[in-house]
Amino acid sequence: MAKEDFKLFVRENKDLVDYVRGGGSWQELYEVYSLYGSDSDVWNKYRTNNKGVTNNNYKLRDLMDMVKDIDLEKVRNGIDSIQKTISMIQDLGVKSTNNQNRYEPRYRYQHLDD
Repeated sequence: MAKEDFKLFVRENKDLVDYVRGGGSWQELYEVYSLYGSDSDVWNKYRTNNKGVTNNNYKLRDLMDMVKDIDLEKVRNGIDSIQKTISMIQDLGVKSTNNQNRYEPRYRYQHLDD
C-alpha cells in the first residue's frame, strides 16, 4: 500500500484527522492501514456517524460491564453508614444549640453599705 493511497483514504475519512488531533498518531493509522487495508472493520473505532457520535460500541459495553460489577448491597451499606454519620453530626449540633439556650445570667451580689 502506497503512501498516496493512505493520503487519499485520509481525505475521504475526515474523522481520522480528529483522531490524530485528539492524541492519536499518523504512524499508528498508517500501520493499521498497511496491515488491514481501507475496507476493514478496524476503522470503525476511528470513524464517527453523521451526528458526531463515535461508532465505538465497546465504550458502551465497558460501561455496562462496569455497572454489572457493582455490588448493590455494598452501595446500600455505604449509603446507610453515611446517613448515620450525618444524623449523629446533626444531633450533636442540636444538643450544643440547646445547651447555649439554657444559659441564664447569674445575679450579681454587691456589697451593701450598712
